[in-house]
Amino acid sequence: KQARQKAGGQARKDISNFAKIGDTPKFRYMLPSIPAGAVLTISEKIHGTSGRTGYLKLSRPMILKYPWWQRLFNWLGTKKNLPAKITETYNEYVSGSRRMIIAQGEQVPGIKPDGEEIPLGYRQEIHNSLIGCLRLGEAIYYEIVVVNNQGTSEFHQKINDNKSDAVLRSLRKKYGERMEYLYNVPPGTWKIWIYKITMQNEQGDAMPLSYNAMRARALQLGIDTVPVLEQFIYDSNSEKLNERLASISDGPSTLDSTHIREGLAVHVDAPTMQTVMKRKGFAFCHLEGIAKNDESYVDPEEIA
Repeated sequence: KQARQKAGGQARKDISNFAKIGDTPKFRYMLPSIPAGAVLTISEKIHGTSGRTGYLKLSRPMILKYPWWQRLFNWLGTKKNLPAKITETYNEYVSGSRRMIIAQGEQVPGIKPDGEEIPLGYRQEIHNSLIGCLRLGEAIYYEIVVVNNQGTSEFHQKINDNKSDAVLRSLRKKYGERMEYLYNVPPGTWKIWIYKITMQNEQGDAMPLSYNAMRARALQLGIDTVPVLEQFIYDSNSEKLNERLASISDGPSTLDSTHIREGLAVHVDAPTMQTVMKRKGFAFCHLEGIAKNDESYVDPEEIA
């Protein structure tokens, strides 16, 4: 509840033609299906919360007012020429979390009776910042990192002092007893990184851009994409690919050396496949597994 309040906005029923942020398939399960010749873009997976914003053509029912005598004739059944339902289309900026619509249209901070300003939540701030930037039918999907005024993030991991665990000993020695996933975001601010852009046609079909086209569009928008580690053409050697990704999935974040990488995202661009897979690093999985065994642990990625 606290995390939702901090995010701001008001959760609404989702919009059918605004694709939700689904679960990302695991690389180890999808590896055999990657076609030879596919362009693979390997990016760092950011440990944040997901968001989406689109400038879409929506529809809503129109409220029609008729003269009393026309409504009377219709009720009596003597004149049935009133349409049962009429809808109008309009263009609107909408933003959502993984499953819900959070912001629709621009909002301004509220004012308390004593004149104190009620600040907007970070999701509404992000939404406001994108109004006027997108093309009609365009939707961007991004990772959000929020750092509070005290310089801490809601994404962090405790590294236990376990002398029998070599991985924990090594991580604790390098990063300390608590690791904050800050990604060099200054205190009291937020930042987003785009990882997908889609264009929607008049029939409501959303077509994702290739990774390179997405990066070019993000550059036009002046928004960073998730950091790219490698890009190459897949030669169908699955064992070699698995070893290659294992060698770069661990280590410090490329954006902030004060914490580890969550892992990798594998973007596949091919005529028969266009998808993204995730491969989490060994150290991150080790810490996350310990955290999820704690009854008081709440995963911020699962609350939206």
